Amino acid sequence: MQNPAVTESTKSQAKTTTPPLPGANSFAEGQARKLLESQGYAEISPLVNDSQGIWRGTAMSGSRKFHVSVDYKGNVSATPE
Repeated sequence: MQNPAVTESTKSQAKTTTPPLPGANSFAEGQARKLLESQGYAEISPLVNDSQGIWRGTAMSGSRKFHVSVDYKGNVSATPE
């Protein structure tokens, strides 16, 4: 079953540095991973859903490593490592 929170508009969002929003996350790890991949991230580490409902991990973009996160709205955030 497709998660209704994962929409084409969500998939096409630009990379952002906006802090992730806490909330009850309905994304499975695989869905969060696909959102990161759709933003151009590769070599994504295992993602951990923290106590605020935010998926967190690390990923590569080009030759740079980033701390990445996906919040309950599907917002992708990244900060350089």
